[in-house]
Amino acid sequence: MDIQGKPMVIRVAEKCIDAVGVENIVVSTPDAEILKVCAEFNIPSVKSSLDCETGTDRLVELLNTTTIEYFINVQGDEPMLPANVIKNFVETTLQHLESCIGYAKIYDSSYIESKSVVKVAVSGSRLIYASRSKLPISNEKAELGFLKHTGLYGFNRVDLEMFGNFEKGPLETAESVEILRLIENGITVRAIEIPNFGRAVDSLADYEFVNKYGDFK
Repeated sequence: MDIQGKPMVIRVAEKCIDAVGVENIVVSTPDAEILKVCAEFNIPSVKSSLDCETGTDRLVELLNTTTIEYFINVQGDEPMLPANVIKNFVETTLQHLESCIGYAKIYDSSYIESKSVVKVAVSGSRLIYASRSKLPISNEKAELGFLKHTGLYGFNRVDLEMFGNFEKGPLETAESVEILRLIENGITVRAIEIPNFGRAVDSLADYEFVNKYGDFK
């Protein structure tokens, strides 16, 4: 979809290039139309198989083609994600080399009830759970507020290999949130707070908002 003159996936890829350089990025997609668009804009891309149900499955598929030890997954529906936020997330994850997710505070109350926004429970720097339902519930005794899972993941090679070998568990199946596959199998996932940077494009209303109000150079 066009956002102020460029396809959304190109907007996201260019943010990644600004953060880490074109030599360090690749768009992985099973979609011929996206591959064509990437070629037109000289964005490195690779065709993934239709067997991949999630972005993390696409990373697992890449393991056989590279010796890279650490991977960052930036989801293609995050055109408002600033390059400096990506860069800072990369630098933080490389300090730990654990599998990680980025999370941010929720300020828009409509996000709390939205099934397209994944809410997370975090203890210290560890991800405890992720859900499309309201999580956690704030009250007078514990003003935790609400946190959302952003479109940023980090994975080390070992955890990715295990992700590929694990079966989908009941929690991942129920929530349709792939990071739960590691949580359900006892793998620690670090949670890294990042600034709240704006909307992901999960709906036509989101697209119209981003296309109208997004500040793209």
